[in-house]
Amino acid sequence: MFLHQRAEVELCSPGYRSAHPGYARWLYLAAILDLYSRKIVDWAMADHLRADLPSSVRIAISAQRPAAGLLHHSDRGVQYASSEYRNVLQSAGFRTSMSRKGDCYNNAPMESFFHTFKTQLVYPTQYATRAGTMREIFAYIEGFYNRTRRHSAIGYISPIEMELKAVQPCPFFRGKIKARTFCGFDLWLKIW
Repeated sequence: MFLHQRAEVELCSPGYRSAHPGYARWLYLAAILDLYSRKIVDWAMADHLRADLPSSVRIAISAQRPAAGLLHHSDRGVQYASSEYRNVLQSAGFRTSMSRKGDCYNNAPMESFFHTFKTQLVYPTQYATRAGTMREIFAYIEGFYNRTRRHSAIGYISPIEMELKAVQPCPFFRGKIKARTFCGFDLWLKIW
């Protein structure tokens, strides 16, 4: 996960979508999910499934500034196994993890995102152009999924609400904020 150093795990996986039943080309979506807030913190679309598909991870790292030691878990896709991608993660101080062959259960929240994405956006919609498909995907992720859609795993609030809830000022400790409660213990972040 990236935001405010609250969590320790992020998940990623590629999804696939054809632009239109009569349109012969595929559109691939690679996404990274913040396991704590369920927010899609990084995503990219391309007409290919090569190692450079999730290349926007550099931008996400510089924008979010995650702490070293973050666990980045992915499936076994070629784009996540590439040396270029793994070098970017390693240079940011991330620990990397990959699913075992044929085991989708440890990446279940990411698989759940793609199931939701497909049932709420992809299957009911007919796309005429690639550009239109890309606009709809952008609007779904940034306008609906991250900001409005409620998630049962985080108490039926949106990912943005979860992030705001996680970084609330504590009235008793000036200069510190309560990051979250974990196993009954309050975790605090010092503000410089």
